[in-house]
Amino acid sequence: SSHLGPGTSPSLAMSYLFLSLQAIAVARVAVGQVICASQHCASETADCMLETACRSIAACTVGCLGDIACEYLCSTEEVSPANVAMTRCLQEHHCLPRTKDTKTPDDFTGRIDKLATVAFSKEDLYGQWWVNYGLNVALDCVPCQSFAFSADPGNDSLYIVHQKFRSVKNRIWNYINFSSVFDAEDAGHGRMPDRYIQGGFRGHDVWYALGFSAQELLVAYVANSTWQTHGVFLLTKGPGHVVTNVDHWRSVLARNGIHWSNICHVDVTSADCDEVDSGLWI
Repeated sequence: SSHLGPGTSPSLAMSYLFLSLQAIAVARVAVGQVICASQHCASETADCMLETACRSIAACTVGCLGDIACEYLCSTEEVSPANVAMTRCLQEHHCLPRTKDTKTPDDFTGRIDKLATVAFSKEDLYGQWWVNYGLNVALDCVPCQSFAFSADPGNDSLYIVHQKFRSVKNRIWNYINFSSVFDAEDAGHGRMPDRYIQGGFRGHDVWYALGFSAQELLVAYVANSTWQTHGVFLLTKGPGHVVTNVDHWRSVLARNGIHWSNICHVDVTSADCDEVDSGLWI
């Protein structure tokens, strides 16, 4: 499609606004949400339709037919400030529904107290951890994903966390910076909460440490944003970014009611996982 610049006529801009709202309607299937978007975020939606990358994301999203994991992955494929701004506006004005994930398998969110967690110290998490295996197709199974934990020099109770991953199709870097809270009592029960802004969405997670072994870490997490979901990270900060103690972690997952047959094997060894280039800070 042709690029729409600042000289685009009001009528054409409104046509794209209508198409954008129509896309939201198809994706979210609720007229009330479309009305909310038109009342509170018309400018941001129009800006989205005037940006090539945002239009591409919108077109991708329509094809998801309401699948939130699919919509999330669409948003990672383009560098789009307009999409981030629109998403932030839609969430801030409660135009997006709160959706419970019913597709990610082995839902443990109703039995968190049954997870066999292990205590950890603040220093245990320092370093860069690469995700080798996961459960959630959108959040865990993307290539080249890592989390780098360091101390916050201004606050002893916080970690600074730098997360990055590549998108599945276009292989562009996505970067997220956020803080995680270290609380000695929580850590004694294997819990770590964090808050983040990702793709315009505000949300918070709780990580549950299921085990440490040498330079490897297994966590289960619950994510609470517009999309309420869950997942698993099996990570390493060892040589080559590769987990070596797979049989041990398979048994730990089994003890926690999570089936290895549902786990994805994540690409962390491709050459572009170690490349540094521009991407989308979301």
